[in-house]
Parts: sequence; C-alpha cells; structure tokens
Amino acid sequence: MRRHDESGFTLIEVMVALAILAVLSVLTAQAMKSAVDNRVSLSADISRDQRLADTFRVMRSDISNAFHHRDLHVQMINEILKPTPKASASPGSQPQQPAPTQAPAPTAPQAPGVQAQNPLGTPRPTPIQVTNFVGDAESLYFTSTTNARTMKDSQESDLAKIGYLTKSCGQGGKCLYRSVSPFLDDEVTQGGTETMLVDNVEEFKLRYLGPNHEDYVNAWKTDKNGTEQTRDIFPYAVEVTLTLYNKADKRDKPVTGTILVPINFPNNAKKKGSDPQTQTDVTQQ
Repeated sequence: MRRHDESGFTLIEVMVALAILAVLSVLTAQAMKSAVDNRVSLSADISRDQRLADTFRVMRSDISNAFHHRDLHVQMINEILKPTPKASASPGSQPQQPAPTQAPAPTAPQAPGVQAQNPLGTPRPTPIQVTNFVGDAESLYFTSTTNARTMKDSQESDLAKIGYLTKSCGQGGKCLYRSVSPFLDDEVTQGGTETMLVDNVEEFKLRYLGPNHEDYVNAWKTDKNGTEQTRDIFPYAVEVTLTLYNKADKRDKPVTGTILVPINFPNNAKKKGSDPQTQTDVTQQ
C-alpha cells in the first residue's frame, strides 16, 4: 500500500488560528479605541484647564491694576481753607471791639461762564469721583489702568472701566463676559463693550477683603450706594472662584479654580492722628 505524505493544516487548526486572530483583532481595536478616547478626553481637559487659566490671567491683570484716584490737591485746599474754631474768651479778659466794616472793593466783571473767587475762602467742592469699585457676589465693575490707547492722540483715558458678569448663552448655559470702556464717568457699571471670555460657566463667585473688615464680604461698593465702611475705599484683595462644566457633554467633568488677587494701589485715605510708620488705610474720620 502506497503511503501519501501529510502536509498543510487541518480544518481544526485553521479554525483555531482564525479564532485567535479574531480575538487579537478585537483586543487591538478596543485598545486603539480606548487610546483615541483617552486622547480626546485628555485634550478636552487640557483645553478646559487652559481656558480657565487664560480667564484667570486676564482677571488678575485687571483687578491687580484697579486704580483709586483721589484729588489730593482739592482736598489739601479744602483743609487749608477750612475755618478754624474761635477760642473761647478767658475770665476777666476784655471783649475785643469789632473791626470797622469797609465797603468791598469793586471787582472787575467776569467773563460769561466764569465764577468769581469767593473772598471768604469757602472750601472748593470735591469733583465727581470717576474711579470706583462696585462688586457683589456675581459681578464686578471697577476702574483699572490696563487700558492701552492704540492711537497717540485719541480722545480717551489711560484708564478704563472694566466689568465682569455672567449671562445666558448657547443652549441654556452661562458665559463669563468682560466689559471694557475707555471713557470714564461716575457710572462705572454702565457702558462698555462686552466680550465673552469663557463659556460653560457653572459658578462664578466673588468675595472681597479690605479695611474695616476682619473677614471676606460678598459685596464692596465705593460709590454712593456703599456703606460707611466701603464708601470711597478700595478693597485690598478680591477672591475669584470659577467652575467650568459642560453638562451637554457626558464625558465632561466640572473643574474649579480659585485665585486671590491683591490690588496694587488701593490709595485709600489715611486715618488722621495715627503714626505715619504704622497707619493703615481706613476711612477718614
């Protein structure tokens, strides 16, 4: 009987090889899909963290350069022209005779629109305060020195009114906006061009630390609506908490950041009668 040479694979061996190849293909595909998903998720996390860091960078620059202008020249003149209290007469002293009154010297006529100087030295009125700091728990408006004039002789101030607020945007979410106006007036909360800084804002919270307060407060107003502890007084620092979260994306997760920004130049009035070496910024008494 002639013997045939055995060569090739049997059907069972081929089926086993195909099964192993299929398993390896599935595992490879799952590994590649997981790597792609991780890369997309990591890229989204990096992008979200970068947007949060960029927002904090802009806010830190604006808030740290908040500027409180006080017209020291007018205040000094008011102090000089302020009438001094008359000393009470001591017992036994002779009453002084009033000086004879003289007719006032004729004054030259004033040009239209120009007021004559008061000969009695009445204190000058304090000009309208156009640098203010008005903030609550969810919005902030103030004057800052971060304005950059693009034209040399443009009719705008080196200062700017800066505002931060949240508004509804997109699909029911909130966005953080930055408001800027290079034209100053006594209404720091009005006017300005709004630009969106970041979207998907879950929380935007502000707290303030300043003179006459031992702890953080949720509101600080230097204008006429402020209290005696905050009126015409800038805070020392602002705490900003920002949370970003896209609820429409199931893969997204909330990320929260908090920064404490000190104000470089609060320029508050000094308390009278205190030691110049140890005096702190408080309200004028």
